[in-house]
Amino acid sequence: MVLLRGRAPDLTEGQSGRLAGPLVDLPLALDQAASYLDQTGMPAEQYLRLLDTRAADLHGRGHAAGHPGNVATVWSVSMDRLQATAPAAVQLLQLCAWLAPERVPLDLFTGHSSLLPGPLAGAAADPVAFNDAVGALADYSLARRAEDTVVVHRLIQDVTRHRIAGYVAADESKPLETVLALLEADLPSEIWGTPGNWPRLRALLPSVLVATSYHPDTASEGPGTLAA
Repeated sequence: MVLLRGRAPDLTEGQSGRLAGPLVDLPLALDQAASYLDQTGMPAEQYLRLLDTRAADLHGRGHAAGHPGNVATVWSVSMDRLQATAPAAVQLLQLCAWLAPERVPLDLFTGHSSLLPGPLAGAAADPVAFNDAVGALADYSLARRAEDTVVVHRLIQDVTRHRIAGYVAADESKPLETVLALLEADLPSEIWGTPGNWPRLRALLPSVLVATSYHPDTASEGPGTLAA
């Protein structure tokens, strides 16, 4: 909050706290937000509302101190480099962009490698190669590994979804369709009366809610049917 109020002194303490919440784990994004508010004079409440609905656009505006680009540019450069050196890592990030911005079990991918596209399918079938892919994302600060899970910040998810058309070839599976297929394959078939399946359901439910919220036909599909 000190950083925010130093760059945008008109922010109240309460506004600073609310703005810092979704950005606290990404200092560069926090600095950029403060810069954008200072440059434009936009009321903080308006920025907060836009952050909920136009986050990817906001990440392409404003400049953090000491950085010639914005966070969208920085992350895009990282993705471009990874695309050349670790395409499986980029594909993993593209899938995580449609899942919950919290811990996602890594075995959601390794347990269903046949459903994955291109290089990621081969990596997911090889523990060493898959760890390399996850490690590449962590090295570029695009994801964080937490034991047997991976976490991608929602702001990075926003930018990834915004750019995704540039990475996905027309003949490849679309990331959202792949994610829905993975969740459908992994969700326990028996829930009620089967307490042993509840931990897995709890681990996947946040991602089910996020992924299905992006599907245009979700509302018209029957319960239990996740993929198009």
